[in-house]
Parts: sequence; structure tokens; C-alpha cells
Amino acid sequence: MVDEVTTEELERVDREARILFYSYIGRIMVRWQQAEDYLQDLLAALMDIDPEALKEVFANKLRLDVKIKLITAALSKCDPADQSVWADVSKKLYEMSAIRGQVAHAQMKEIGYIEVHLPSDEREGWAVQHPKEFTLHKKSIKLTADDLKEHAKGFWGTWILLLNFSIAMKKKIAESKAQLATETE
Repeated sequence: MVDEVTTEELERVDREARILFYSYIGRIMVRWQQAEDYLQDLLAALMDIDPEALKEVFANKLRLDVKIKLITAALSKCDPADQSVWADVSKKLYEMSAIRGQVAHAQMKEIGYIEVHLPSDEREGWAVQHPKEFTLHKKSIKLTADDLKEHAKGFWGTWILLLNFSIAMKKKIAESKAQLATETE
């Protein structure tokens, strides 16, 4: 089936598809960075030190697995339930990291084309090809806009888990400090 559209309509559809595609990439990259940056704050809270003290080494010099191992070690004397929650959060962080790496290092490709015939009032007899689908490719991995959308949702969910875990831990730490201060008075 051949669709008849105007050049303006074709350009609008193409522009909207590209914006949506790239917005999913942006959401993934930004959410990843927020999560990774927040790990520094979580470790600082667990160690009861100023997050700025960790900034230099934590932000750029440590791999994710080292960051997670440090936080796991800091949680080793904590409630086993908290350790279990952290195990789930850290598993999701590893998954996020793998996806982020695929997205960050992939190349965009336009897959398949639909032939669009312009109406006679624009360019009689002209047919143009319009990308059917935008994808990211890295080796054997292909990510479509729908894949990116689902990953963006997953990144949001993992970010919320990390944030809630961190808030709960900071609250427990504050309560422990208050109790300790009361006991030592």
C-alpha cells in the first residue's frame, strides 16, 4: 500500500520519531548518571562521612563493581533484610550498567524503508523513502525505540529502588546515632 503525504507531513513524522528515539536514549543516560552519582552519597552515609570526601575517587576512578563491593562491605554489619534489599538493588544496577554500555556505544541505524509517493501538486511522480524504524546496533544487539522505552522505564524503577533504599538506610543511621547519643548521656 502506498501512502500519499505531503513533504511537510513526512518531515514532521520523521522529526517526531527521531525526537522520541533520542529522548529514550537521553533518559537512559541521565538516569544512569543519577544512580551512579547517588552511590557515592549512599556509601558516605553508611560510612558516616561527608560525601565530598569520596567525590574525587568515587565518581571517576572506581568501576561499578568496586563501588557495589564497597557498599556491600559497609552493609556487612547491618540487618540481613537490608543486605537482601541491597543485593536486589545491586543486581539491577549491574543490569542497568550493561544496558547503558550498549546504548552509549551503539550506532544508530535506520532499518527498512517505506516508499511514500508525493501528491501530484507537490512533485508529480516523485516517490521518496522514509525510514520505517530507528535502531541502535552494537555487535549482535539491536535496540528499537520500544526496547529503549522499556529500558528507560526500568532505569526509572531502579533509580527509585536505590533512592528508597538510601533514604531508609539514612533514616536507620540517624535513629542509631540518636539512640547512641541518648545512651551515652
